[in-house]
Amino acid sequence: MKTMFLRIPILIFSLFSLHASAQSGSARVFHDVKFTQEYAIIYSTPLETQSELSLAADQNGNIQILNKHQLLKPSGGYFQDWGNLVADQSYLPMKDKKIAAIFS
Repeated sequence: MKTMFLRIPILIFSLFSLHASAQSGSARVFHDVKFTQEYAIIYSTPLETQSELSLAADQNGNIQILNKHQLLKPSGGYFQDWGNLVADQSYLPMKDKKIAAIFS
């Protein structure tokens, strides 16, 4: 009975090692293709200091920028047209708060 318990781990180890050695020779490598960025949307509102700037995006694609304790969001920018950063009023109770930092 004891020899059976000793044989099972040895058998499992040998199966895993054979499987790992078979996979290492057939591994495919993905080569990334370079591309050029055709355009960029620029938002022209000047920001006060870069050190106090925070940026966050959620899973719905909403972008918020924190600048001088004020939440901003991009507005009106599209291909070859400059956009602006406007005050984010999507959640009004945050308007009078002094926000220190945001994260996504």
